[in-house]
Amino acid sequence: MRVSRARSWPSVPIRRPGVAVAEIPVLVFCSVASALRSGGGGGGENPVPAAARRQPCSLLQRPYAFWSQISSERRKPDLRGRRKSRHGTAAMAPQPPPATLGAMAELLSALLPALLKKASESLSTEFSFIGGIEHRRSELCTLLLAVNQVIYDAEEQASKKPAVKSWITKLKLAACDADDALDELHYEALRCEALRRGHKINSAVRAFFSSHYNPLLFKYRIGKRLQQIVEQINELVLQMNRFGFLNCPMPVDERMQTYSYVDEQEVIGREKERGQIVHMLLSARSDELLILPIVGIGGLGKTTLAQLVFNDVKVKAHFQKHMWVCVSENFNVPVIVKGIIDTAIGNDCGLKSDNLELLQQRLREVLSQKRYLLVLDDVWNEDEQKWEALRTLLCSCRMGSAVVVTTRNSNVASVMGTVPPLALEQLSQEDSWTLFCERAFRTGVAKSCEFVEIGTKIVQKCSGVPLAINSMGGLLSRKHNVRDWLAILQNNTWEENNILTVLSLSYKHLPSFMKQCFAFCAVFPKDYEIDKDDLIHLWISNGFIPSKETSDIEETGNKVFLELLWRSFFQNAKQTRSRKEEYIYGYKDVTTCKIHDLMHDLAVSISRDECYTLQNLVEINKMPKNVHHLVFPHPHKIGFVMQRCPIIRSLFSLCKNHMNSMKDVRFMVSPCRVLGLHICDNERFSVEPAYMKHLRYLDLSYSDIKTLPEAVSALYNLQILMLNRCRGLTHLPDGMKFMISLRHVYLDGCSSLQRMPPGLGQLSSLRTLTMYMVGNESDRRLQELKDLELGGKLQLHNLLKMNICNYAVLKKCWMLLGLPTD
Repeated sequence: MRVSRARSWPSVPIRRPGVAVAEIPVLVFCSVASALRSGGGGGGENPVPAAARRQPCSLLQRPYAFWSQISSERRKPDLRGRRKSRHGTAAMAPQPPPATLGAMAELLSALLPALLKKASESLSTEFSFIGGIEHRRSELCTLLLAVNQVIYDAEEQASKKPAVKSWITKLKLAACDADDALDELHYEALRCEALRRGHKINSAVRAFFSSHYNPLLFKYRIGKRLQQIVEQINELVLQMNRFGFLNCPMPVDERMQTYSYVDEQEVIGREKERGQIVHMLLSARSDELLILPIVGIGGLGKTTLAQLVFNDVKVKAHFQKHMWVCVSENFNVPVIVKGIIDTAIGNDCGLKSDNLELLQQRLREVLSQKRYLLVLDDVWNEDEQKWEALRTLLCSCRMGSAVVVTTRNSNVASVMGTVPPLALEQLSQEDSWTLFCERAFRTGVAKSCEFVEIGTKIVQKCSGVPLAINSMGGLLSRKHNVRDWLAILQNNTWEENNILTVLSLSYKHLPSFMKQCFAFCAVFPKDYEIDKDDLIHLWISNGFIPSKETSDIEETGNKVFLELLWRSFFQNAKQTRSRKEEYIYGYKDVTTCKIHDLMHDLAVSISRDECYTLQNLVEINKMPKNVHHLVFPHPHKIGFVMQRCPIIRSLFSLCKNHMNSMKDVRFMVSPCRVLGLHICDNERFSVEPAYMKHLRYLDLSYSDIKTLPEAVSALYNLQILMLNRCRGLTHLPDGMKFMISLRHVYLDGCSSLQRMPPGLGQLSSLRTLTMYMVGNESDRRLQELKDLELGGKLQLHNLLKMNICNYAVLKKCWMLLGLPTD
């Protein structure tokens, strides 16, 4: 990165309330020290940033002392108070490290490029001259350009200066408001175009008197709103100039390379422990239940070791039943028992988790006279009574069975274990180096003496923790310059006694839009199995994925996912087929993944209150008001949520069944982009398009609705419509052809659907349509799809009835996985 010592920039218009716009030249002066602080250099002898030239910490000399020190700390309460505290000598403090205190501010740099793109596009003629809208847009664009020149330096300072952090927080709120206003203009342009094409859903009287539908009232309202936004951002630019930020270009995003999928079973350095556990399991006494705890700090690979043992050929042959249950923080005996039954039979047992009597009867049936192996992963419970209640049920089965427990807490091991725990140690220096090389030198980095020398010291600082080694190796595999490796080695982040600071180094070197994608994952609960395609849809709907003219946005989203997987931000990825050299939408290579607990802690420390999981309604009043992305359990509280959180962007439920009954859902005006509701005992779904202008993602899967109201066709920004397993759904809106932004329509399991809306061939952006009912009408025939580039799977119905067997009309749908054979 290079910064000149004195450089003048074009004048930046500064607008003071009530004062005419003044041209104030912005001159940037960089001393040698400040240039080095920003990562630049004026051609001096040492090109390494000043922050990176500080003395390395003493971990180099005493790495194991470092980990034993932090492993003795007691776990503090969760960052947001939404989870129980974990206690124990093996726990690590998860409080956000200094290196990530300003991390939420970094998410602004991900928002600005997309916002600048919107603000720099001239408005259509109908908006240009009324209410000064075009003039306000031009002013907004100029102010955002000025901010974008210095935002990287501002974000660097935010972790050290509270005033800068506060300024960035205010600026981000203003930027989100500007994004919403420009998005409204985009929606209005789409609405006007739909009206010209003949779309009519509003009565004339309602349209005239409502500012949401009357063009003149809308233009007046949006003009005033843009004026307020410009004045607000202008004030922030005045403050920005007083801070004296440097004009530092954002680091160039590294090109995401293609690579083969990494098999996580290729584990290094755990053969000894694996052999010990396998021997203990196979030689277990037949007169008692063996319970073996595996104890170690986070990131050591306890779960990975348990997976190796669980899938061992000898172990598979010795035990008749093999069960795996991820327990995590909530040690709920009925829930755990249900999980054991489900994994034992290979599907959902159909019993509710609130009836322990029925569950224990079914457990006895399933495990009766069977020698079983049960893995209880990530246990935190220290309550002996809870454990005794579960142990009693497990001991009622055939002896010779075994339970393997993974935990960070040695107290848990003493409560549960029947044999001394296996204390998992750090990897040896040799194994650590081998693991590092597997990552760092796998994608083209030359294994020269310089890289080896620096890499060896970085591995020493990782102190034998596989998660940290994998993370560093994945990061450095993208750095082909010795200077970049040296800067990471000498970064002062290593001085912090917290593993999150080590992991944050990998985060800080992500491109800005990838930072936003990773931070969003804090909205999912720990140990949640994330669907890859749905995650990519959520990223796209929130505007996190930059669009490129050369490729579909889904392809870019897939590359982001694989990059985060390669850098160990994701793990436990399930693979359905060998990866193709080229990504094709609809061909699933990786279907689901999880996030390691420590990586989840890092995401939480970055996103702060922006992402929140509401576990139950008792906590609803504790919900932060500035939340952007919320997972919630009960749809009938959606109105309260939108009122309490007026800037919410994502609102969805992860539970697709057993939702509480409700009479209706009432919406309020909201900037929400993502909405996921699973409605039971209600056959209708009310939609007010004026309140849902920004909506990109609507998931009503597993709902009891029979029809979608025609008003849904006025959601012109909607990109993803998910109606899977809506078994009572009979009709879709006839006006769907006007939903020009639609890219994915999922209709799996909609067995009652009678016909398709006419004219779907006009949806030129459509990439997924999982079911199509062929009709006699000209705009419902199979030929309607001939110009669409569909991918994934497509079920065709009524082919025999319509006497149609010619699929040649679908020749443009080359990404389809397959078609019916008869």
